[in-house]
Amino acid sequence: MTSPTRFIVAGLALAATVLAAGCGGSGSPASSETTASRAAAQALPACFPSCDGANFRKGNFKGVELSEGSFEGADFSEANLVDSIIDDAYMSKANFRRANLNGARVRRTDLNGADFFGATLVDADLTGSQMRGVELNEVSFAGANLTGVDLTGAELIDADFTGAVWKDTTCPDGTRTSSAPCKF
Repeated sequence: MTSPTRFIVAGLALAATVLAAGCGGSGSPASSETTASRAAAQALPACFPSCDGANFRKGNFKGVELSEGSFEGADFSEANLVDSIIDDAYMSKANFRRANLNGARVRRTDLNGADFFGATLVDADLTGSQMRGVELNEVSFAGANLTGVDLTGAELIDADFTGAVWKDTTCPDGTRTSSAPCKF
């Protein structure tokens, strides 16, 4: 089944990075980057919106909108998700180890049980996302918006929350913040 492809266009150029491989957990990376696409547009993976278990390791999703997709158990390890939009998605148990989500908008997304070891989420907007039981060791949330995020049971060792916004955030121990950071 072919799913519709949405593009995010930069300037007047209309080029795309086609991400057709790896949508079934096949083990091969799902990215193919061209010189034109770096300055222009990014396409959705061919499996979108149902990409459960897909392998996107080291994939380039810079500026791509993955909202409302299902990526349960998908592998985004070492992927480039800078400035991506991932609202209202299902990404439970996904692997984001050492992924770059700087400036990403990840609102109201189910990230329960995901692994973010060594990932960077600098200036990311995680408003209203569920992050219960996630691995957040050595993660940078510097300047991130954690408003309404549920971190119950999250594992946090050497995480950087410098300048992060805490409002109505549920801390790993189950307590809620009003505007002060969680106590670790």
